Amino acid sequence: MKPEKRTQSFHVILRWISFLPAAFLSAYAVLPVFAFLHWHHQFIWGHDEGIADKIYVIAFQSFSVGYAFVFTGHLVAPSHKAKVAIALGSLGLILCGLSLVKPLNNWGWENFLSVLITAAAIAISVLIRLKESRKG
Repeated sequence: MKPEKRTQSFHVILRWISFLPAAFLSAYAVLPVFAFLHWHHQFIWGHDEGIADKIYVIAFQSFSVGYAFVFTGHLVAPSHKAKVAIALGSLGLILCGLSLVKPLNNWGWENFLSVLITAAAIAISVLIRLKESRKG
């Protein structure tokens, strides 16, 4: 086997191994970014958090987590990108569903809203990836 071919197949194997960890890491990497932006917003404007501000933070943070999960896994996978997007979307929706198994009376409305928005973002991201894969 030629060295170029061996290196190329090694990179493909590494991308298949790393697409799932990359998806999880990118989803969790969004959280500190939004925490910093929210802290910065409160520091600059110096006001208490109202209901609209809380919904705004929950919506954007949850949407970004779900979207980044599917987008990054789709981006890292070397081939079969539509199938990878569907598999990651299914995994993400299963994880969202499992997080709803916890009794809702122990949860606040913020957590329930966060799970619903994350699930919607995952579904939207999968649909966008499928549309992209059909184009090209």
